Parts: sequence; structure tokens; C-alpha cells
Amino acid sequence: MPTAASSENTPNTPHQTPTAIRTPPADMDDPLQQHLVPLLGSEKSLKKSFDLFDEYLDVRIHNKFFRMIGVSDNHIRISENGAPVDKVYELLKNWMQRQGLKADINDLLEALLSMDQRRSAESIASAALRRGYYRHADTP
Repeated sequence: MPTAASSENTPNTPHQTPTAIRTPPADMDDPLQQHLVPLLGSEKSLKKSFDLFDEYLDVRIHNKFFRMIGVSDNHIRISENGAPVDKVYELLKNWMQRQGLKADINDLLEALLSMDQRRSAESIASAALRRGYYRHADTP
């Protein structure tokens, strides 16, 4: 009489499952691979992205980041006395006003990369792409 151990064709014999390989969409593979182009107009896309900086920017590097993009120590100190919720938004708005038409999210992302904050830069860029504020330069 055959036993389960001796039977070669038992339905309970484990089979190796093929490994599924997922390829992320090209946009999300490396969100920093190309420049981001605004979809809502330069000013509107940039202002909408300010909340992403508040969400993903490491609080420990706030002051260093703002100094790097040219915000004065005086403005940084003033913002620290205001509502903490608005600090990042207000300082980025100050930067944007000083930059005028040259204000560009790509400059902010480059500043983060130069500070070894790639994860923050990628998170911000990915969220901006996902939310429809920006697209990659080569995407129609």
C-alpha cells in the first residue's frame, strides 16, 4: 500500500513559485532622473509643492537647508517665533519672492542633493509627480 511519503504525485508536494518581477513606472523609478516641469504654471506648482517640503524635509536640517538656498538668518529666526506649522511654507515663500521668475523646484531638490538628502529629494519629487504638480521634462 503506497504512503504519502512514497507517492511522487501527491497534490501536497510543494512547488517553487516563480518570482514575480515588478518594474516600477519609468517616472517613479528615479524621480530625480530629469528636471521637473510644472503642470499648473510655475508659481502654482511651486507653491503647492511647499507642503511636500514640510512633510519630507528632515526637521534637523531645516536651518541649514534654508541658509543654503539663500534665506537670511534673520528670516529663519523670525519664522521660528511664528507658528511652527507655517515655518517651512513661509521660508520657502520668502525664497520664492527673492528668486522671482527664477524660482524653480529643481534648484531646491539640487540643494537637498548637495546636502546628502537624496531620500528627502526623491520623496518630494515623487509626491510632486504623483499629485500632478509636475511631470518629467521628456514626458508628454
